Amino acid sequence: MVGGRRTGQLCVTVFVRRKVSAGVLKREHHVPRFVRRHGMNLPTDVVAIGRICRQGGFPINAEGKKGTLGAWGLSQAGSFGITCAHCLPPTGDAVTGEFPAAGDYLELGVSDGSADESGSGVFPSYGDFDAGLIRLTTPSVQRYAASQPVQCVYRPPAAVTPSELRDLLQFLPVAG
Repeated sequence: MVGGRRTGQLCVTVFVRRKVSAGVLKREHHVPRFVRRHGMNLPTDVVAIGRICRQGGFPINAEGKKGTLGAWGLSQAGSFGITCAHCLPPTGDAVTGEFPAAGDYLELGVSDGSADESGSGVFPSYGDFDAGLIRLTTPSVQRYAASQPVQCVYRPPAAVTPSELRDLLQFLPVAG
């Protein structure tokens, strides 16, 4: 984005709490104008997003598999913890988490399905679509999830064509 308008230029976005002039920062904290990724020099775009806070990040454990509950999901079907598929046991098995504080362990709920796609993890075959749900069954965890602020969902501008979006996504470590 330049002057509030989408340029179509591929870039590396750096999120910061607030922008400050280069003279205030130590040299090692400066964001370079360009970075090299996948054989290309890409411009950087520094975006101020305000206060950065924890959005989940609770350690989980299920049948010896460890991971992080990174987000909460609420729908008419219930409340869910969102994590990686590789962190979950078979559907219906219990998942515990370090909740509500470090050192406190509590059953969060049960594994409720997952999906993943293997890949090399290296461009252009990132693969690893890796998402799993924990159906929250513990009332205190359900209340906590429901009390968290709603997060924005990225929706590309209407002017972005499906082929432009596909071209953009090939440079990101995500499948979708």
